[in-house]
Amino acid sequence: MAKKHNESSELADLIRRSIICGELKPRERLTEMALAEKYNVSRTPVREALKHLEALGLVTLERYKGATVADIDLDEIREMHIVRADLEGLAAFLAAPRLSDEELILMDTYQREMELAVQAKDIQLFSEYNELFHNLYYRGSGNRFLYDSIQNILKLSWHTPCTSWRGLGDVPLTMRGHQRILAALKDRDAERARVMAEQHLLDALNIHDRAFDPENGLLAFSRTW
Repeated sequence: MAKKHNESSELADLIRRSIICGELKPRERLTEMALAEKYNVSRTPVREALKHLEALGLVTLERYKGATVADIDLDEIREMHIVRADLEGLAAFLAAPRLSDEELILMDTYQREMELAVQAKDIQLFSEYNELFHNLYYRGSGNRFLYDSIQNILKLSWHTPCTSWRGLGDVPLTMRGHQRILAALKDRDAERARVMAEQHLLDALNIHDRAFDPENGLLAFSRTW
């Protein structure tokens, strides 16, 4: 039973990633047979995975019609990122006095690697180091419940992620946001770290508002913020 559960959980994560990366589009049909063939599994874990994704709001299951990728809900995205801004601000506040000098040096390294990735126009590398940068102070908060809450919101991030530099929006603004967060953490200024982390997410939300295309429902917006 545990093996089947692990299989369906791993499959749910693979499908979730396909939705997040834009490989699977809103309202696209998801057939159990096609997914089973694609991932080389039986239909049972596919069925369980789709139920899990329905609970996350990423998939819609209708009787007699089957599964489809859920529509993007702009209001839901806004609500999600306002909450995330608050949580990330709290994480930075708690992390400021707790992060070791070695961890701050590591964050500095991640920041420099992002700068190099921008120069090399390597969006995948940028996204990887961006995630490492943020995760370090999420974990540095020392609050597991807070960390898990942020990660759960990230899992629900079903807007189009960054697959192009255009998708990132204002890259210099994003980089300045990182620099401000890191500077506040280095100064051990908890309140300023909170404000800078919150503003970083709110800047992304403003970019989201400007980037939404009402014609096709797509967003030039990314979870890499």
